[in-house]
Amino acid sequence: GIVANSRHSTEVSDAFLQDVLNWLGEQLGATYSASLSKKRIYRDELIVKMNLELGKAGSRFSKLSEILTSMTNKPTGIIGLTFGSEGSNNLSLVVERRANTPFEENRYFSVSGLQTAKHIEALVSFEQIMSDG
Repeated sequence: GIVANSRHSTEVSDAFLQDVLNWLGEQLGATYSASLSKKRIYRDELIVKMNLELGKAGSRFSKLSEILTSMTNKPTGIIGLTFGSEGSNNLSLVVERRANTPFEENRYFSVSGLQTAKHIEALVSFEQIMSDG
């Protein structure tokens, strides 16, 4: 397999890989066909600031947060949510508080198996849904 890593987006990585494969094809006198790619796996990572509080995700969690706060003597709440597909290790979306960052800063780390543009779209939807409730 071939791996590409970019600090910009998965779309840039895809374009880079396509250029590399085209160049290799020219150098070797071969033609690269997109049908040769059996599977693409993405891992997109973003650090974002969102207008949401994960702790308000649901009243059912608030009781457990209170219990854990009393046990640890530290404010305790939801620090992450993970969404994935059944029967797959590929993550659809992970949103978790940024490590060593106060809750009130609303800074999050997010990982997704989606391309960057869809990852951002999913985060915008997540923020809207969480803000409505």
